[in-house]
Amino acid sequence: MSPQTVLTILIGIAVLIFISFRQMRWQQPARQLRMPLILGIVGVVEASSSWNNALLSKISGLDVVLIGFELCLAVLGGWLMGRLSQVATVNGSTQTRLRPAGLVVWFGFIALRIGMATLGGFLGATLASNTAVIIFMVAIVKGIQVLVVRERIARHELGQVDQRADSVLGS
Repeated sequence: MSPQTVLTILIGIAVLIFISFRQMRWQQPARQLRMPLILGIVGVVEASSSWNNALLSKISGLDVVLIGFELCLAVLGGWLMGRLSQVATVNGSTQTRLRPAGLVVWFGFIALRIGMATLGGFLGATLASNTAVIIFMVAIVKGIQVLVVRERIARHELGQVDQRADSVLGS
């Protein structure tokens, strides 16, 4: 195993631990969109440095199938994580955090992603096992989660307004 591979693995583990820890803490909704955007930018930078003519000339139908399947898993995983996020009013502001079941979905997606990259590598699907694709898929999971959570926040805050109106009208 090359030093670059070891470094990539260590960075990946550090990012996973960081993201997992952040997801379990109460967060302001405005901060949640940063992670998918940052990951998307990192994915573009990685793609610009690793996607060359040699890689792109090897794209096969298997790459398309694996990436398409993984895209479906990313959307499903993000939706589940958004549904498994807790939305509450904490210290007077609406905040969210991922419940433990959502963290299980997150780790499950990561395990599937590693499995898909390994399978793609063994079967010669070079694009499907590329680091930039991995980063893009994680960005998609996090982006879908944010969209679902934002919709749930809007309903939560609407419910808070309704409760305040009921208490004013009821007095």
